[in-house]
Amino acid sequence: MAKILNTLASGVLNTALNRPTAPIGVQPSAIAAQPAAAPAVPAAAAAGWGCPCGHKGNTGKFCSGCGKPQPVLWDCSCGYKGNTGKFCSGCGKPQPVPWDCPCGYKGNTGKFCSGCGKPQPVPWDCPCGHKGNTGKFCADCGKPQPDSQPAAWDCPCGCKGNTNKFCAECGKPQPDLSASWDCPCGCKGNTNKFCAECGKPQPNSWDCSCGCKGNTNNFCAECGKPKPAA
Repeated sequence: MAKILNTLASGVLNTALNRPTAPIGVQPSAIAAQPAAAPAVPAAAAAGWGCPCGHKGNTGKFCSGCGKPQPVLWDCSCGYKGNTGKFCSGCGKPQPVPWDCPCGYKGNTGKFCSGCGKPQPVPWDCPCGHKGNTGKFCADCGKPQPDSQPAAWDCPCGCKGNTNKFCAECGKPQPDLSASWDCPCGCKGNTNKFCAECGKPQPNSWDCSCGCKGNTNNFCAECGKPKPAA
């Protein structure tokens, strides 16, 4: 009988020792019924990219606000990195236009090739009309680059700096340079009827009765009448 009482007393004591102690004023049943705390969920890292239109937090390749594609980040020579617009956010310089080197390296943005170190080639215009060639041959017709760029000329219509055989504005052919004349004011190589510097008419010119002035040929450039006899 004594052994049974000792066993029961020992079990009660072990249960009391293993039971959590309730704070003052809190029922033990409330502690037992309290559920375990849920594991903390790590905060999601801020993701997405901002569009120039102002919409932020985009995660796809296109903006959810305006539909524009994600801008390509570029680094400026001033040291500012990660620009998304056409101008640097650090210094205001425009985004450099990539160029391809004849050595085969593509996408250079500096003044020198990142592959071979050669300077950026100067673009040139082909007589066929294709402009901005950077290689030794025209990208449109395949003709080789001229040894020197053709001299620019001004058209009587007012278009200046033409380099092709025809005026880029009105389509008239380039005047015959062999028929150019020098003005007494010092301006040389005039191809029009009047000096490009002082506006004086070409010497030894004649005026037609139709009103056309400064003719230098035997026939009027306006009406075709022959030059009057002296």
